[in-house]
Amino acid sequence: GMNNALDTIGKIKTKLLSTIGQTAAAKAKTQTEITTLQAQMKSFADAATFSGSNYLSVTSNAANGGVQSDAKIVSSFNRSSSGAISLGTIDINLESTKLFDS
Repeated sequence: GMNNALDTIGKIKTKLLSTIGQTAAAKAKTQTEITTLQAQMKSFADAATFSGSNYLSVTSNAANGGVQSDAKIVSSFNRSSSGAISLGTIDINLESTKLFDS
């Protein structure tokens, strides 16, 4: 998911830089190609999940329709000498990880 998105961003950057000094027709063609790359990136983000949740493509304004603005991920499993189990978690701020919010 994220690696594919980063590769696609690199392709978009290259295409943008190649249009400097080009004709309007060439720029329009490049924009069409970039629009296609953006759709691919959305597809990558929609397919990316971690433990059943998608942190790249979210629907934050839908009540119970998407991932909440903050999430917790289990980061550790501990068992004490007495056998008691505890889980450690890390907080994820989806504002810093999401690529798309529909």
